[in-house]
Amino acid sequence: MRLDEQSREHVGRYCIKLVVAAAIAYILKSENFLATFALWTGIYGVMAVAYAVHRGERLGKTSFTYWDEALWLAATALGLYIFSGHQLAV
Repeated sequence: MRLDEQSREHVGRYCIKLVVAAAIAYILKSENFLATFALWTGIYGVMAVAYAVHRGERLGKTSFTYWDEALWLAATALGLYIFSGHQLAV
């Protein structure tokens, strides 16, 4: 399976956002690195949603979009938050 150019760009941006979020969490030297990493990853997810809405994107069947990127970032943020030792309030 080969990714098209648009999909590769979204995967690349996702990876870059994770590296930047981890770097910010590290630089802030917070008490709980994973929770701070999750926070910044979630912020990037919200920004991806805003950009998808602004561009009027829809979920694509052939290429990844900002909606896919937002979903990956949200899932990653949720996983990081859970692994940080916090429990979700329901």
